Amino acid sequence: MGSLGLNESYAKSQKGLLKIFVIITTCIAFAIVVDMLGGHRSANDRVDFFISIHIAGFVIAIIIFLVYLISLENTLGSARCWLYLNLAASLILGILCIVASGLLCEYANKNTEKLIAAIVFGFLSGVLFLIDALIHFKEVR
Repeated sequence: MGSLGLNESYAKSQKGLLKIFVIITTCIAFAIVVDMLGGHRSANDRVDFFISIHIAGFVIAIIIFLVYLISLENTLGSARCWLYLNLAASLILGILCIVASGLLCEYANKNTEKLIAAIVFGFLSGVLFLIDALIHFKEVR
């Protein structure tokens, strides 16, 4: 059983910084859309999908970041399992973030700059998730 402690080197590493950027971009993406709605429920399934995917990505990225930051990857299963989990989650969320952002592009010319900013951050978070997946794929091989 590994010792628990704060792994500051992870937070400063390439993987840790990438995960921090993913957390920030997903949060900004869904926060802009929620702000644009003004607290009202959306009647659009594409907007709901966008918000749901980005909130899920935000929560999953925070959980994975905390697991590695507190060095729980060896305590909660094996480090290899967490590597595969991180790879799968990043790959799936990257694709879904890009799809959700692409679906909102149809409404970009009808709405404010806020929606365009949300779409840009959505695509950015998708690309960051895919870069994270690529890094973990190289580590698996």
